[in-house]
Amino acid sequence: MQGIAIVGDISAARTFVRRRVVPLLLYGIIAAFFLLPDNVALNKTYYALVTPLTLFALGGADFARLWHHTTLRWITAFIAFMTLSAAWTSGEPAESTGALLSFAASTLVFVLLICACDLDRLDRLHPWCAGITTLHIGVISVAWYMTHAIDEPLEAIGRLDHPLELASVYASMAAMSLVRYTQAPGPRRLPYLVAVVACVVAILLTGRRGPLLAFAAVGLLVVAYDRNAHAAKLIAALLIGCAALLLLEPALMGQLMERGTSLRPAIWIEGWQRIRDDGVWVFGHGAGASTALAVGNLAVRHYHDIFLSTLFYGGLVGAALLLGMLAAIVRDGLRVPASHPWLAAFCAGVGCLLTNGDRIVIHPHPVWLYFWLPATVVAMYSSSASLPVAQNT
Repeated sequence: MQGIAIVGDISAARTFVRRRVVPLLLYGIIAAFFLLPDNVALNKTYYALVTPLTLFALGGADFARLWHHTTLRWITAFIAFMTLSAAWTSGEPAESTGALLSFAASTLVFVLLICACDLDRLDRLHPWCAGITTLHIGVISVAWYMTHAIDEPLEAIGRLDHPLELASVYASMAAMSLVRYTQAPGPRRLPYLVAVVACVVAILLTGRRGPLLAFAAVGLLVVAYDRNAHAAKLIAALLIGCAALLLLEPALMGQLMERGTSLRPAIWIEGWQRIRDDGVWVFGHGAGASTALAVGNLAVRHYHDIFLSTLFYGGLVGAALLLGMLAAIVRDGLRVPASHPWLAAFCAGVGCLLTNGDRIVIHPHPVWLYFWLPATVVAMYSSSASLPVAQNT
């Protein structure tokens, strides 16, 4: 009888953690990206606090159910292989094996944290993400332009202090909000409309073209796929508004155009030639290898493309796992209408990674917001993936 009581207590505690604690952790982590800086102490807090609670929230039956979902198996296989590739790292390592193991553990725990959330809690992520993004844009824009000229790229606090990462997160959130704008009834559309407009203006202020193009491409795809009049009108209004803003404020146009191609074609060509000349095609150079390049007189830290970077680190096997994972996520997203907002966010994130991608299995990093968050939520909306709702006992 005592054993039964203990099992019952553990079950009740697990239900409480899953229903009450896990959603707070997920919402808190998302907010932390906008508010808190990138430092080792905060990463250690994540490992010490989030990891045990997430693992406790999921019981053995939950893990078994998740493992039977094809998309989550692709995600796990990709993370596992890219981490395993550290064993054959060539050259002087850019990252230690211990660091790569911590990258994998933290990324996988974040994925599992999302999996531990019930679908009703994931539904509430839409207004939470739209709201906190809009608030973040308002606060940092006022704070930044009180002391800087309009032609200086917008920068933020927290882990989004790089304009390109900031713009990538905004592009993903704008895509999610665009689809929610088409789905929500009546007055409930307004917060998503405000979020889309705020994100697009903020991306213009960062001067980053890759995220702007990624959102534009996803927006046009949404209009073509859904044939929704609200989406078409909003995209048209955004195009007109952006054109007017650029005409009224030439400094913004100069900010967008002054860097030319940002050496992207030269970086990609140099990166491809290095991969081709080294001839390490099957398993790649290993996750710890350095992707640093010299392009002319400029030192470049990575290849600025997710596919080239993955091909370098993991070879054809890594690239195949990446493509399989992307295909599985898109398949899940298309077949479940409720996941369409997060599929749009995911596609915008992948679009951003085409011009700035490097490692996606990494410590707490903005790529979690525009890749792993939407990817996992899409998988969880699939009817075969979602866990039974945790019942209060």
